[in-house]
Amino acid sequence: GASNDRCSLLRNQLGKRRRAERASAQQSPQRSTAAKPPRSCSCGQGQQPRQREGGRTPLSGWTRWRPAGGGGGSVGVDLQAGRAFVVEHHDAYPRPASERQIADLLRWARSQPSMKVHPAVVVKGSGLIASMPVAKGTPLIGVMGQHFLSEDGGGEDCQRLLAAAPGAEQWPLRLALRLIEESRAEASPFAEYVKSLEERHGSALLWSVNQAGELMYLPVFEQLKSELYDLRAFHQQHLEGRDFAGAPVDLKTFASFVAIAWAGGIEVEPGRRALLPLLGLVG
Repeated sequence: GASNDRCSLLRNQLGKRRRAERASAQQSPQRSTAAKPPRSCSCGQGQQPRQREGGRTPLSGWTRWRPAGGGGGSVGVDLQAGRAFVVEHHDAYPRPASERQIADLLRWARSQPSMKVHPAVVVKGSGLIASMPVAKGTPLIGVMGQHFLSEDGGGEDCQRLLAAAPGAEQWPLRLALRLIEESRAEASPFAEYVKSLEERHGSALLWSVNQAGELMYLPVFEQLKSELYDLRAFHQQHLEGRDFAGAPVDLKTFASFVAIAWAGGIEVEPGRRALLPLLGLVG
């Protein structure tokens, strides 16, 4: 009987402690909301950040928070400088090219005199694999210069924009401009390649501010923010409110093409990068 009484007393004490913890957790956000700005990435909400030369927000202008439900260790989100992010709210998951799109690209590549594809190369999902054992060192895919979609070239309008991004680290912007131009050309030699591009790239450039807040390493978060500021600045100065290759280029579209260029650009010679059909699909 005494043992049962002690067990009952322990259960009651444990139940009281759990109820108190739940009540404390429910009250905690209410106490903290008065001291913190709202959790929103919308421009203009929350406290105004201090600006430094170049219009970028210093680290001291950032507010970090620990996401509800755990996530300890994340760097949090940029409440004041959320305007850097192209995607305000998470709107879609990455959508790679379909198997049929890749099959059409492979068929086109095999028909091109300037491209060589080994018979063992076949489509699997949204990529390419070797369907049989191949001796080490055997070339599987070859692309000659005619099918290098490089960061130079293009029409007069494109040349003007390329000249506005001369920096060595700005090659993704230059490649993106060339890719946009080719995607809108009536008779582009890269038409089949453009058709095979993923519908929604998984690049961090297309993350929302809350997705970026889940990053575990602050320097990576800072680098992403810097790249987004640069992308926005170029778009605002050279593309916003103007036609390029026959139509406007909105910020999200530009970011999508930059993401593709960044992921697929290959240095074909020192200081010169290009997109090469098929090569980025080899798994």
